[in-house]
Amino acid sequence: MKFTVLCSILSCITCAYAAVASDPAQETEDPALSVVISAIDNSRVTISVTNVGSRGLNLLEEGTFLDPMPVQKVSMFGPGGAKISFTGIEKRVMLGNLEPDAFTAIEAGQTLEFELDVASVHDIRRSGEYRVSTSGAIPYAELGSTELTGESVHYRSNEIVMEINWQLARRVKRAIPLMTAEEQTLHKRTRLNTDCTGSRKTSTLNALKLCAQYSELSATAAQSGDAAKFEEYFKTSDASTRSTVAARFQAVAKECNSTTTGGTTYRCRDRYFACRLSTLAYTVPSQNVVVNCPMYFSYLPLESKQCHGQDQWSTTLHEFTHAPAVVKPGTNDNGYGYSAQKRLSARSALDNADSYALYANALVLKC
Repeated sequence: MKFTVLCSILSCITCAYAAVASDPAQETEDPALSVVISAIDNSRVTISVTNVGSRGLNLLEEGTFLDPMPVQKVSMFGPGGAKISFTGIEKRVMLGNLEPDAFTAIEAGQTLEFELDVASVHDIRRSGEYRVSTSGAIPYAELGSTELTGESVHYRSNEIVMEINWQLARRVKRAIPLMTAEEQTLHKRTRLNTDCTGSRKTSTLNALKLCAQYSELSATAAQSGDAAKFEEYFKTSDASTRSTVAARFQAVAKECNSTTTGGTTYRCRDRYFACRLSTLAYTVPSQNVVVNCPMYFSYLPLESKQCHGQDQWSTTLHEFTHAPAVVKPGTNDNGYGYSAQKRLSARSALDNADSYALYANALVLKC
């Protein structure tokens, strides 16, 4: 990713996604960021981010489109309207005790610009027209600070249509190589990888146990519990969405309940060198691999006693929602933390990993 600063003057799952696809609600009335996507050539785009607010912001970089790691920065829909599979990483990041390099500063009126080759992180398999856009909510600190304000700034870009030649796109180096059929089979044979040993194995097993227990509780509540509480996190309480959320929680509970079977491989070592200082864990959806980073073990408690606090079991839950082997489609990271998820539409909340983790946390702690 090339990054520059411009001085400025300048199952039921599918049904539920269809039910909220035309959600007319705006995710915020007065966004402070203007995001514009422009096509460069075949599969390369430029993303320009302008702070149109009245003051500077210290934007959380990790896990957002500002992150230099191959996280999901845009959404792509191909010929026929099908969503194109993302082949990079989805991560959960710390929301406290952050270092300065976890942020990107942007002054009022300033524009940040970077390039992205969408073929490096998307599974493009044929030539044709592709629609590309991005939206979400980014937590921020005040300029000069590394303490998040508890608020988030929403963004929604324009949508562009690109004519992509598949033969050219397939030559682009992938951020994370796709697995062969043999590798996929080997991954399915081992549930908890052998690199999880000692205290890391103990912590991971304890988190899996609570993940299974609390995901079951969340599935029941999502299906037939308090509608107002459900709507707080998913922006609607219609039956289709509740069934979809309940089904995802049930699938996560099943995945967390075994260390020898399942669709994902769980690792305790950073095989893909994607653990930055503020990264708790990440998922490679194209490989259904979940990785706990060092901060998962050293920073997080097993079980937080704080409403909307981060801990090991909810981070495991968060990551498993990303994996398509658990439920298709896997979730994305549209907003980290309670303040960000509050600004999402129903469609974005349904697709947001942290919405599930935050809802489960709220149920357990009776927030």
